[in-house]
Amino acid sequence: MSIKQDLIDSERRAAQQRARMGAKEYDAWIESQQAYLYSIFRTHEELEKILNDAGYDLIITNTPNHRYVKTHFGKGKWDYYFWFFRKGFLVANYNVGDDINLIKKFINKMEQVYGEKCFFNTLQELDSYIKSKCKPQKITTVLKMQITEPEPEYTFPTIYTDKSILKQALKNAGITATMKGDNFEFVLDGFDESIYRQGDSNYEFKVIGKCDLKAVHKHFSKIETEYNKVVQHNICENIKNKVAKSPTMRLEQEEVLEDNSVLITIRI
Repeated sequence: MSIKQDLIDSERRAAQQRARMGAKEYDAWIESQQAYLYSIFRTHEELEKILNDAGYDLIITNTPNHRYVKTHFGKGKWDYYFWFFRKGFLVANYNVGDDINLIKKFINKMEQVYGEKCFFNTLQELDSYIKSKCKPQKITTVLKMQITEPEPEYTFPTIYTDKSILKQALKNAGITATMKGDNFEFVLDGFDESIYRQGDSNYEFKVIGKCDLKAVHKHFSKIETEYNKVVQHNICENIKNKVAKSPTMRLEQEEVLEDNSVLITIRI
């Protein structure tokens, strides 16, 4: 039986029991068996990250009537919390008879990973804790504020369109770059440079910080020269491969001209 079917069956049994006992009596009976941990987390994503780092799971299961979010805190069949939102914060719901040592272990591991207190016995405790962290600190010394101007940025358009060619060109130019997605970041002559693009557009060359624009142009030109060399090499290799596979063509000569272009002579 799947977890989802278990939950559906539990919903049906609960509805039957509620009908027999009466809504008010049933709700009071259920509430008497419940205990709560009020957490500082506001989203399932934030909670799941800390849970996973602490070695716990987060399982979300949907039934026709409800959405269940569950975490196992022990190896027993019933050692789990149900999570729900209350006033914008996630609350862990467990049974009063659950193993208190496992619960304490869970709290300690979570707060160790989180780096501070993250579970409270009541919403009032949680609210007081958040307000205490937001209290402005009393300033006993006079600080002289210095307004700093933002560092200048320079952006130049480029002919670069191919990521793999650009990567090879930077390597040929002796530039060690850090890749972030499609973008390249590196430091030259003490200032930050990057080659980036948005969508399928051409790459742009950006420099951040006060710098010698002549030096920037030197780097820019070197990269562009290497990029063109790689493009030219790829084109020549493609042509030679086609000639080699053709029964009617033969490569007679390959010559590098004074302008560094390549002349390929083919006999048909």
